[in-house]
Amino acid sequence: MGYLKIDTYDKKYFQKKGFYLDVDFKWYLSSSDYKSDFLVEQTSFTPFSQLKGKLGLTYTFFNKLTTEYISEAGITIGENENRAIGYSVGGYGENFINNFIPLFGYDFAQLSANSFLRSSLIVRYEFLPKNYFSTTANFARVEQDIFNKGRIFDNTKSGYMVGYGLDTFLGPVEINYSWSPDHNKKYWYFNVGYWF
Repeated sequence: MGYLKIDTYDKKYFQKKGFYLDVDFKWYLSSSDYKSDFLVEQTSFTPFSQLKGKLGLTYTFFNKLTTEYISEAGITIGENENRAIGYSVGGYGENFINNFIPLFGYDFAQLSANSFLRSSLIVRYEFLPKNYFSTTANFARVEQDIFNKGRIFDNTKSGYMVGYGLDTFLGPVEINYSWSPDHNKKYWYFNVGYWF
């Protein structure tokens, strides 16, 4: 396992400037849950690895209008037959454990596969001190083979979100409305306090 994290954001939430990089590599060498059973055909475990990275850039214009770009990707190198450690994409939140990745406009972990590519652009306006309106557009591909023989934009999912946020001493307070043109479902997301 290898891990690298660089964070120059000026604050944890509602950032105004900075750069963020988070990369991790995991190598699964063996498994203890592949057992012989006369009812189930025995399968053998094949070692595989996963590489996941996230890049964020934030910049503020005129001290009020902030743009934030986030791009992240994860690939599985080798054969992973275990869905529990595949990539599950969808929903809203931060500090997800394992390989859960947010994608606004979709239900929690609605999309899953062995690789993903996700990008989002957030535009946030501070109309009063510590009060923010924001709009977000995010796009993702969740596939077994993310490169798709060079056609990386085929089957791209999209979602959009508008919201209000308040920066308090208890952490962020947010209400967001999200949708996707890919289906008819709409989502409301509420958050009160810090993400742990």
